[in-house]
Amino acid sequence: MSSEDPAHHHEHGGDEDKKGGQDSWNDGAKEYDDMGLATASSVKCVELILPFMKKVKPYSFNAGSGLKVLEFGCGPGKIILGLSELVSEGVGMDLAPNMISIFEAAIESKGLSAKYRGQVLQKSDASELPNAYYDLVLCPFVLHHCSEPSSILKRLVEAVMPSGHLILAELVGMELSKELQEEKGVHGWLDEAKIDGLLEGLQLPNVKKVEAAYATATYDGESLSLVLYVIERVAV
Repeated sequence: MSSEDPAHHHEHGGDEDKKGGQDSWNDGAKEYDDMGLATASSVKCVELILPFMKKVKPYSFNAGSGLKVLEFGCGPGKIILGLSELVSEGVGMDLAPNMISIFEAAIESKGLSAKYRGQVLQKSDASELPNAYYDLVLCPFVLHHCSEPSSILKRLVEAVMPSGHLILAELVGMELSKELQEEKGVHGWLDEAKIDGLLEGLQLPNVKKVEAAYATATYDGESLSLVLYVIERVAV
């Protein structure tokens, strides 16, 4: 496990957190985009998400119609772009304008401008998300940066349409010094049990945990352990 944690993402809670996080990730956007272990983590997420979504929503792909997908805290957008075969409308949102610029350049270079767009978030509380709109919402490596993760989780769930899914990705077993955690804006690591607790505490109707899948991303002798936590907004 790398103690430098290059796969970190960057949503925060509160205006001061937003400003600090935005500046930090703006400054490091190109470096993050080039990080091999961060890319490997995104690829591993795609490898898990693709077969899951094909299993739960096969009718969408059989009919030739894709899904409306949001990646909240998208960074350079490698996860949502890796899901392009599923997507009819893909939106990547991030606090850092430079991350969105990299994402939009990748959209153009891949010829995907007809169905993808980036959006710079003006607030860190997910209040800009529409209600019950997306088939799939992705939140990769974000919640451990949030001072109030339960409120962000609630808004993410609310953005999912009935029968849709929210997929969280978090890092597992990280060991950083207090100084590094403060530097990287880590409010607290979220494992499967802690996410269980957040979800149960919200007491949202017609919402259920589907599964938690574990994986390891590796690059150049370094590794990161990941958990992908899948939530369904049950149709009634």
